[in-house]
Amino acid sequence: MPDAGTVADLPEEAFSVLGLSFKRRPLQAAAAAYLEQGAKWRELPPAQLVEELQTVSRVGRWTAGAATADFTHDWTLYPHGDLAVRKWAALAAPDVDWPTKESDFATRWRRVCGDQLGALTLFTLAWGAHHGNTS
Repeated sequence: MPDAGTVADLPEEAFSVLGLSFKRRPLQAAAAAYLEQGAKWRELPPAQLVEELQTVSRVGRWTAGAATADFTHDWTLYPHGDLAVRKWAALAAPDVDWPTKESDFATRWRRVCGDQLGALTLFTLAWGAHHGNTS
């Protein structure tokens, strides 16, 4: 993976070749923000990092939560209503009547997982990555 400095300096064509033209501005904004704020961000507690990341142009709560979960391994911050969690939970536990609406699923997921929310979210995502591909 390229480092933040490389991403910040990539020409527009590099994103086009990769099919990432639409994501060029957010990726370059995030790279520039990381170059400026990265040292501070690495010292923040995870919940505060989620808030700080949302100050970057075009980074919302979902992206900030997912990035923080990935970076800190605090999966309680992951957006639990995410399509991947919904899809893999439904495949892993097909007898459960999971809500299909994102907010309803997230509420139920948090209740079902209880204090194992982070571990079960990570497990479900990992299970889906390895076993959930049904195509």
